[in-house]
Amino acid sequence: MNRIKVSGLFLIFLVITATLQLSGCATVPSTPTDPRMLGYDERVEVTVQALAAPDAPSNDKSFFIVPGMQNLSENDLEFMEVSRYITNALSKKGYIRANSVKSAAILIRLSYGIGDPQTSSRTVEISPGYSYPVGWMWFTQPPQTQTVKETTYQRNLILEAYDLKDPNRKSQLWKTIVKSEGSYSDLNRILAYMIAASSEYFGTNTGRQIDLTIYGHDPRLLDIWK
Repeated sequence: MNRIKVSGLFLIFLVITATLQLSGCATVPSTPTDPRMLGYDERVEVTVQALAAPDAPSNDKSFFIVPGMQNLSENDLEFMEVSRYITNALSKKGYIRANSVKSAAILIRLSYGIGDPQTSSRTVEISPGYSYPVGWMWFTQPPQTQTVKETTYQRNLILEAYDLKDPNRKSQLWKTIVKSEGSYSDLNRILAYMIAASSEYFGTNTGRQIDLTIYGHDPRLLDIWK
């Protein structure tokens, strides 16, 4: 008799477990997470402006990346990391990274940086005002406010592509300027968001500045970090 009860309880447990899995009650995130990701509700505001020569060749997209900043080595660890982000982004548009300048058709100069902290103040309302009667008179309590200081940073990314078939390397094929302003000073982390948000405009001509928003757990980041 006891064996029958135990077997029945075990069967009920299996049925409940299978039902939860099928109904999606198990708390498994739909998007794989990465410790470098911001919070779900956090976002990064990005602006991108892209220019491209109308006669830019499109048949050979092999490229080689070099620093666009002075006195920065190609072996700098941060540059190598950011250039990997760019490589992953460009690969989705058919670009192939070459092992050397000699085997590439396009030279890409990569520049990036972060400005000095900028502090500003704003007044926020922490409790609304209200009125109340005392006898035949009304009294008003004004809203309570608080001054909040904010520190933001200007983050920049510039990509310049040149035709290596031009011996003087003065034939610019395209140029993309990406900017972002926010409270995070971790440039390497934010650059991944800026690249993920703007990568579809690499090598194109936007004709104007485009405003973009990318959220903390955007799946495009996984392609940039891979």
